[in-house]
Amino acid sequence: MTIKDEKMINLIGFARQMNCTDIHISMNSPAMLRRRGELIKTNFEATNDEIRKMILSMLSENGNDMTNECTDLISTFETPLPDSYRQRVSVFRQANQIAASIRLLPDVLPSMESLNIPEAVINNIVMPGGITLITGPAGSGKTTTAAALLQYIIDNYPLHIITGENPVEYIFKNGRSTVHQRRIGRDAESFSDVCRFAAIEDTDIIFISDISDFETLNAIVASAESGISVIACFNSGSVLQTLDAIDELCPYERRERFRMRLSNVLRSIVTQKLVPSTEKSETILINEIMISTDEIVEILRTDKKGKVNGIMQAGGMLGMHTFNSVLVRLCSGGVISRETAIKYSPDRTDLMQYLR
Repeated sequence: MTIKDEKMINLIGFARQMNCTDIHISMNSPAMLRRRGELIKTNFEATNDEIRKMILSMLSENGNDMTNECTDLISTFETPLPDSYRQRVSVFRQANQIAASIRLLPDVLPSMESLNIPEAVINNIVMPGGITLITGPAGSGKTTTAAALLQYIIDNYPLHIITGENPVEYIFKNGRSTVHQRRIGRDAESFSDVCRFAAIEDTDIIFISDISDFETLNAIVASAESGISVIACFNSGSVLQTLDAIDELCPYERRERFRMRLSNVLRSIVTQKLVPSTEKSETILINEIMISTDEIVEILRTDKKGKVNGIMQAGGMLGMHTFNSVLVRLCSGGVISRETAIKYSPDRTDLMQYLR
């Protein structure tokens, strides 16, 4: 859907010129922008009627009717030509009025080199019957990284890809691969349904945009067991936290058996964060990467996750590395400050050994 509201178009254009990632608008309040991880005020002025019109302009006609209900609405839209920027919007109610948070999606997908994605991760994705998890905190660009991976595969491999997304943030065109994008609630009832029916739709790769419950997690493991490769996004702060969070999603009485199943199909975990650089206008994407090895499989089966960081530190030849190794390198090169390295480290005690 393309919006036509001039005030909204101008606000988006201004935010993009400022290298912002998000816009927050609500009644009786100036618009707020997120830049380098921090919120900043704008001088944007609009009446409450204009703000309401701006918010409704970002939703479909059906969405306009639903804004009187106690529900959060998530949608995507584009600005008009020549820019055609794509945005994701979440519309919600607060103080009996509507408000919106808008994520400004990149207009160009990043390359594998700029994402620091090793070839081993690509190889794991195109190999049948495995799971690659793209994880990180909310707002860290997981969907963009997954989209870049998918676009690379579309351009280079003759495969059938089915996605389950809510909402559909990036539109893919068929290349060497054929792509079918399914929005949850419109094209499929649930993420688990996408996985279940993919098995009879001659599918090579499934992309799931969010794992938030055990039903979805179990469905992607079952898909991988059936020989389909799965890419999925998950909210967590590190590789170790990802493994802990997976355990927490699984019912306690099923964990031991589920760990065995997961160990057989988990191929890679890429966890990422956005950190501010010493250049005031820039943020840097950093990641840590786990590639499944015999040692990793044994750790997953025996629930000795505390050993994962040590294996990643020693697995550089395989494409593995930890957040701390990246933070130390960037700090030593003056790309980020010492304070930033400490703030974004998942293990500050370990980090301080190298920063001293």
